[in-house]
Amino acid sequence: MTVVLLHSPQQGFFWYVGGMCYVGMHAFLMLTIAAWVKLLTGAGRVGTVLLVLGTLAGAVVLGGSTYVTGLQGILLGLGLVVFGAFILRRKRAWLLVPSLLVYGYGFYKNVSAPGNAARMRSYAGWGYPPVEAVLRSFQEAFLHLGEFSGWITVSILILLVPIVWRMVGKSTVSFRFPGLVLLGSFCLYATGFTPTLFAQGHGGYARVLNPVKITYQLLLV
Repeated sequence: MTVVLLHSPQQGFFWYVGGMCYVGMHAFLMLTIAAWVKLLTGAGRVGTVLLVLGTLAGAVVLGGSTYVTGLQGILLGLGLVVFGAFILRRKRAWLLVPSLLVYGYGFYKNVSAPGNAARMRSYAGWGYPPVEAVLRSFQEAFLHLGEFSGWITVSILILLVPIVWRMVGKSTVSFRFPGLVLLGSFCLYATGFTPTLFAQGHGGYARVLNPVKITYQLLLV
């Protein structure tokens, strides 16, 4: 669904920068998240070592990703650590911390690079202050709901209901507060609009909206 219904296939598939730096990096994020979840749920000794090394490698790559992917990845990783350590009370949650430290350091070097500072000077006065950019992100998220939720998306979601229902039924995790999960998911989706609102004062170019829509569709499922 995320591939067929990409927001801008032209910039996501047929432009190298749009494909590798935006869609490609977001794909690396999905692989890293899968490794984080597997680390959290359990694996053998050898599997655990391989997963830790894999998440470290993913963190190195993602530290240099776009601001949308970088921000969403760090927030989701921190959320998994908090969820695993304090709600599920699993000590394995701390195995995610090394990769998150590498991820955070890489993303800091990414954001603070001299080239980015020079680029920001060329956009001086375009963007919103940090707090306003965050608040306007929710507005942009609401405005793009219709654009990101076509009839094909709705139809696929209906077809997936039996599969998702069985998966949730087999899960050992208790969803006692589904409203909080929904709220957290919407907040994560909204963060995709924050970087360009802060830097340039708008919700994002088509290449930026590609990973934002991917996150939205995965959260829908």
